[in-house]
Amino acid sequence: MIRTSTLTAIFLVLAGATGAQEPVTLTLDQAVALATENNPDYRAARNDVGVADWRVRSAYADFIPSASVGGGLSYQGGGSARIGGFTSGDIGLGETPSYYYSSFNASVGLTLSGSKVYEIGRQRASRRAVLANLDVAAQTLEANVTRQYLAVLRSEDAVDLAVAELERAEANLALAEARQAVESATSIEVKQAEVERGRAEVGLLQARTALDNQRTRLSQLLGVELDGDVTLTSDVAVFEPAWELRTLIETALASQPELEAARATRQSAESGVGMARSAYWPSLSISTGLSGYTRRVGDDEYLIEQAYSSILSQRRQCAQLNEIYTRLDPPIDPVNCFAQYQLTPEMQDQILAQNRQFPFDFTTEPVSVSLSVSVPIFQGLNRQAQLESAHAAADDARLRVRAEELRIRADVETAYRNLRSAYRSVQLEERNRELADDQLRLARERYRVGAASFLELMEAEALKARADREYLLGVYTFQESLTTLEAAVGHDLATPDN
Repeated sequence: MIRTSTLTAIFLVLAGATGAQEPVTLTLDQAVALATENNPDYRAARNDVGVADWRVRSAYADFIPSASVGGGLSYQGGGSARIGGFTSGDIGLGETPSYYYSSFNASVGLTLSGSKVYEIGRQRASRRAVLANLDVAAQTLEANVTRQYLAVLRSEDAVDLAVAELERAEANLALAEARQAVESATSIEVKQAEVERGRAEVGLLQARTALDNQRTRLSQLLGVELDGDVTLTSDVAVFEPAWELRTLIETALASQPELEAARATRQSAESGVGMARSAYWPSLSISTGLSGYTRRVGDDEYLIEQAYSSILSQRRQCAQLNEIYTRLDPPIDPVNCFAQYQLTPEMQDQILAQNRQFPFDFTTEPVSVSLSVSVPIFQGLNRQAQLESAHAAADDARLRVRAEELRIRADVETAYRNLRSAYRSVQLEERNRELADDQLRLARERYRVGAASFLELMEAEALKARADREYLLGVYTFQESLTTLEAAVGHDLATPDN
């Protein structure tokens, strides 16, 4: 419903901006919906909900094992390598070839502690506080839009009063001029009438300027540009407050968003006490990992030469053994060293094939699994200090809830009394306006027939203007008091029209 009214209101505003001939109207509900969608401050507050949602998910995700996968590539150029205080040439290795290395690793781990258990409750309570604060922001925005909407209506009525005062001033001037023409009034009375008309013109100018300023403030709250032809159509009704004070207080204590935010903050602080106490609990950690590696020599000829050197070394050892075998008694038949130790093409192909495992043909290392339990014994007095701080924060949160309950109770009682007083004031001001209207008609008629002075007419005119303004002030004071009472209760109150 809010979305529909918002789109309708935006369409109407834009239609007025493009010069549509149809009259463009804006109700109070549409104004509130426009502000909900476009007010920058409220939209910024709405962003906090997404952050709170992800913090709750993150608290639950702490009970899911963490996993990571990594890998790497490296290169080492050929040359003379240093081994301790010697080079490869000093120990007969000569120049080393270039090498290519690749490796991977994968690990899974999980750590369990008491703080993670309480973190879920703390983040859920924090999320409720964020949602309650968002309701507070929405309620505050609605109240501000309502007050500003009423301010525009009041300024429009003030313009109407100024127009009526100007018309009466012009009528009085015409009456004074008519009496001067028949020599029943002096020029001083005409001058006084002209001064009163000038004052009425100034009043009308100021009223119109105030109306433009109030419309600008309303546009600021709505977050959109309101066309000057937009007409505010919501009615301003005055009715006798028929609610029971006790019921209003009970409703406010059960559903006021600010109180709900304070209660959620208290729950979050109580979870903080559990987190601080869990510092005395043991923690459990379990992890496992898998890794592998591979290597490639940059020069294939180097591998063949190394293999051939190994064959030559084996032949020399074989020849030495044959020499020993021939001197034994009885002698042992010698071995054909050349035939037994050869670097065949198949062996060369196998050596080269093993060198082509880079970069993804890994040699896997053994799997490792570890389990550890940590039991805190003594870690200074930091844990006790944190626990005492958490207790103090929780107690402060409980006291804030109590203070909030007392404030809401006082706000509801005060707003309700002000509303009833405003209703009674409207009734009195309405009677005063009727009396002032009768007095003005009588004074004008008496001045017309010469039975009263122009000063008496001006006094009646001033009394009429004051009565009209006081009645207008009373009507809008009643509406502002109603808005204040609804904000104190926490939601809109059903009026007799509803």
